[in-house]
Amino acid sequence: MRMIPELVKRTVKGFYKVHAPTMAAAISFYALMTIAPFAVLTLWVGSLLFGQASTRGTIVHSLNQLLGTSLGSEMIRLVGSESQKNVGHVAVSSGACCCSSAPHRSSWGSSVR
Repeated sequence: MRMIPELVKRTVKGFYKVHAPTMAAAISFYALMTIAPFAVLTLWVGSLLFGQASTRGTIVHSLNQLLGTSLGSEMIRLVGSESQKNVGHVAVSSGACCCSSAPHRSSWGSSVR
């Protein structure tokens, strides 16, 4: 029983020694920043492979199950707006670049492993 407090103490010290909170924040940030470009890329590729109507229907159905009918429909309206057809290739290109770019160094200068 005397080992448990020492184990907790060493675990917490190790957690902060390796900058785990900063790394967790960085992972969360980059995950959030890649969601929109990845969604655009997925919509574009799905539309090319399966047709726009089929892709839109599948995504609307999935978003409705995940977010509820009103929010899911609003999300697909914003992402797949008919008025944005002319910028599709630009959006996909920038989305692919954003999804593929990743930081090579951490914020404190050492290499990220």
